[in-house]
Amino acid sequence: MNHNYTVFVSYSWRRLDYRNLLLPALRDIKDIEIFCDHIIAQPSADVWSRISDGIDRCDIILTILSKDALESPEVKDELTRANDRGKPIIPVLETNETDRDIIKSLPHFLRTTLQIQFVKGNLSDALPQIKETIEAKRDLFNASGNRERLLKSLSELRRLVTHSNDLLDVSHLLMKNIINNSISEIRQVISLQYDVDLGREHDFLLRAGPLFGSAKEIYAVTLAWISDFWTDSNNRLNAINYLRSQNQSTIRLFVFRNPSEFKKYKEVLDANYLRYGEKGGVLVTSRKSYESILPRFCVNDTEKLLNADFGFLRYENDVDLFAWLDSSRLGFKDASLPSPFAINYQSFITTLKRLNRSDTGSFCPSDLVYKWKSDLSEQEIMQVSSALFGTTSGEAIHIVIFNNETLLSKLAEVKNKVEQFASTNYQNSRLRCIESWFGKVCDLKAIDSTYEGRLSHVDNYNYMLYMRFEDTEALKAWYAHPEHSGIRREIYCLLSTEACEKYQLIDEYKSSKQRAKMQALFEEIEDIIYPKYLKRMDFVEELTPEIITHIKSYEFLQAFKNAVESD
Repeated sequence: MNHNYTVFVSYSWRRLDYRNLLLPALRDIKDIEIFCDHIIAQPSADVWSRISDGIDRCDIILTILSKDALESPEVKDELTRANDRGKPIIPVLETNETDRDIIKSLPHFLRTTLQIQFVKGNLSDALPQIKETIEAKRDLFNASGNRERLLKSLSELRRLVTHSNDLLDVSHLLMKNIINNSISEIRQVISLQYDVDLGREHDFLLRAGPLFGSAKEIYAVTLAWISDFWTDSNNRLNAINYLRSQNQSTIRLFVFRNPSEFKKYKEVLDANYLRYGEKGGVLVTSRKSYESILPRFCVNDTEKLLNADFGFLRYENDVDLFAWLDSSRLGFKDASLPSPFAINYQSFITTLKRLNRSDTGSFCPSDLVYKWKSDLSEQEIMQVSSALFGTTSGEAIHIVIFNNETLLSKLAEVKNKVEQFASTNYQNSRLRCIESWFGKVCDLKAIDSTYEGRLSHVDNYNYMLYMRFEDTEALKAWYAHPEHSGIRREIYCLLSTEACEKYQLIDEYKSSKQRAKMQALFEEIEDIIYPKYLKRMDFVEELTPEIITHIKSYEFLQAFKNAVESD
């Protein structure tokens, strides 16, 4: 279907006779829309704003340039805006034998444009040529519609850039990055050799470089499970360029969930220290310690901030910005405007500055926050890790295996609940479940390829529910969740009428607050169900010092040094 070609009609209100003669002729032209101020001028309407929007939406400007129109500030404003926005203009020029120099009265950008002329008072003589010109423009547009629409979009982009004088320098740099990246991508489309990184990390680094690189002071928090671009080999160059853009007056707090995550970042931390560690500060802490620090500058949104990186950025022109990144979105806004998080900015800055007062290579006296120094030995890494995480486990695996097919729908419901909670980042009910999986036993005939002997399989159970949590604390939270308790009861009652009867007794004890009897009855229910109907098992990642020693750090430091030396 062809796009209706939109014609914006510009004229002087003193010559309504010309307008009233022109509009019926234009309405006879098929597949066009007409935008004229009398159509949108309501008593309460913001006419000039609507006219500006009309210029944006139109494909061409048709202007009746009578003497009154040439003297009209409103008409001049419309034509100037249209020209600035790259809109094609058809001038219909009123001539007079006594005025030989009328061309000189035209706006400079229309003096060399092909005009349709008519003698004063005889616009009707020009109507056939006007209609023929509009129809030809319409047909050309429809014949190359996609190209014309692209040019229209570029015209709008040109207008936005032209009228961006009052924007911050950082906004111009961000626009430049986005436009340059788009140009590169379009070149690939034209060459039919298209290969573009669609990762969230790539998009973040494309935009965050100018945003952070223009700031004279940066106070930031980086969560290793959000800013995972640091250890992504596909984004190494982008991450290096992002770090190189950082001002040396930067204090950044890195937060890790477990020792293995911390160990993997060793060279990333060294590179950050090399960039700004001496004049600024590279701070390191555990998720558990971070949770105790958060309330000092954020009371109501701590759960949100456990799933978002953020930073306070100060610029030379006394403008402050607040920027944030979660699992799907990058945002920034003027720090004088309400924040998407209930953060007290001054308290946040004060907190980071206080944590940064520690000597390099030591812990803050009042918090388990380590001020990083470069080139830590393996023994020093282990000491810092032990102090930060103590006996904190790594990831925890929860498995339920069962052989009763009546459980299938209920276990699927459990899985769906987990996925629903795990994806709800901004509610207190969020579970720190990394992934969940539900499957049926596979009747696989496995053979040892060397000795051609058959491998044994356990086939006592037909189904399995698998869940992977961030740590044992997250697994405990899942066990204790009210939704989980409710689903567990439904499953147990489905399996055993005896269990169902005991649950009814529990309800009576619960209402009378007989907690000891309630607890004893529930454990009797567990004895009925387990292991006759199902088995549950929990496993935890073993992160002893011996194992952590063999975790390899992501290679980043030398590549960063090479990039710096090449400057």
